[in-house]
Amino acid sequence: MAEFSDCINDLELVDLPLSGGSYTWRRGLGSDHNPILPSCGDWEFKKSYFKFENWWLEVEGFRERVKEWWNSFPNTGRPSYNLANKLKLLKKELTQWSKSHRLNWKKKKEGILLQISSWETLQDQRALSDDELLQKSHLPMEFKEVAKREEIAWTQRSRVKGLSDSEDIKDAAQTFYQNMYKETEHWRPRAVKMGLAR
Repeated sequence: MAEFSDCINDLELVDLPLSGGSYTWRRGLGSDHNPILPSCGDWEFKKSYFKFENWWLEVEGFRERVKEWWNSFPNTGRPSYNLANKLKLLKKELTQWSKSHRLNWKKKKEGILLQISSWETLQDQRALSDDELLQKSHLPMEFKEVAKREEIAWTQRSRVKGLSDSEDIKDAAQTFYQNMYKETEHWRPRAVKMGLAR
C-alpha cells in the first residue's frame, strides 16, 4: 500500500471532489443507481481580445463613422485617461457595429443566392425580359462584393491562427506530389522476382 501511495504522490494525482450518492450499486434486484458527479471547480471563460478587422476599411463610410464616434466621447480628466476611455468606448461601438454588419452580410448573401435561384428557375420556365436580365446580371457583382469582405475577414483570422496563405498551401501541396512521383532510383520490382509471373 505504501508503494501505491508513493506512486500517486510521484505522479501528482489528485483525488477529485465528488458530489452525489455515496454508492453506485447495491446488492439486490432493484436498481439504486445514483451517479457520482465529479466537481472540477469553476470554469473561467477568457474574454477574447479585441482585434481590428481589415474588412471594416472596405465598408463605405466606416472612417467617417469612427471619427463621429471618437468626437462624441466625453473629454473629462487627464489626457491619458481620456485616451484610455475613448479607446474603451470605441472598442464597444466597433464590436456592436461589426456584429450587426456580419448579420447583414449573412442575410444579404442568403438573399442574393435566393434571388439568383429564383431568376434561374424563372428563366427555365420562360425567356426573361431585358429588365429582368439586367436585374439578374447585377446579383453576381453584389455577391462578389459580400464574398470579398468575408474572404478578407477569414484571411486575417487564418493568419492570426498561424495558417498560411492559400498560395503557400497550394505550392506546398504541389511540391509534395511532385517529389512523391519523382523517381530517384532506377530499380523497379519485377513480377518474376516476386513469384507472380505465369
